[in-house]
Amino acid sequence: MLHIPLVHVNEFPPSCPPEAYFYRLSSVVEHFGRVGSGHYTVYRSVRADSRIEDPDKHFETPSSHWFCISDSEVHSVSEKDVLTAEASLLFYERIIES
Repeated sequence: MLHIPLVHVNEFPPSCPPEAYFYRLSSVVEHFGRVGSGHYTVYRSVRADSRIEDPDKHFETPSSHWFCISDSEVHSVSEKDVLTAEASLLFYERIIES
């Protein structure tokens, strides 16, 4: 089970209703090379059942696994690989309450 922390946002952006929102890290983009050239790879989390959400248990994520995607290659990676990547972009998914 992954233990990547969720982001909690309760007052941003100001135009949103005063509710709490929770987000889960879903993708990490890493760039290799110099500015203006190089190569991008993506780490993507795939969850076993993305339809099941329990906002009261937001730190207990359903079974998920990380993959590294680079051009025509896809391979499984560890949580440590993702957390040690030199991230260029991070993508989060909002956890929708049922």
